[in-house]
Amino acid sequence: IFKEDDLQGLYRLKGFKDALRDYNIDPEIVDVGSYITSQISSYPYHWMDKMLSNNDKPTAVVCYNDEIAIGVIRAIVDNGLKVPDDVSVVSFDDSVLATATNISLTSIRHPKEELGRHAARLLFNMLEIGVEKPRFLYNPELVVRDSCKERR
Repeated sequence: IFKEDDLQGLYRLKGFKDALRDYNIDPEIVDVGSYITSQISSYPYHWMDKMLSNNDKPTAVVCYNDEIAIGVIRAIVDNGLKVPDDVSVVSFDDSVLATATNISLTSIRHPKEELGRHAARLLFNMLEIGVEKPRFLYNPELVVRDSCKERR
């Protein structure tokens, strides 16, 4: 499930599809849900509920962020299934929400403090010195917790 009305959501979806291709999985055969900001409180739950009513139920879900993952997990549990035994869930951001429920989320952490320092330094340099904006690449970290089943 990815957010479609901001660049971060579009880039995360692109990265997801690129990763599928890297593993020789056609992205077109994967069910992808997309929502806009105004749908954040209802879409994740309803999308997951619909997916679980299919004969070919998903075994894993990748979520735009931890907030979306919580709605997805709620739908899984409400359908009488278990995370991660029946459906694994992974999300982005590793926010405080990742450990706020009884099922701790496996989540992708990005270096928020380092991002903030670079942004402040870059802004200062652009204003004071006229430096062109450089590109930075940050390495994410997968924080494995309780929401993903170990692959056998």
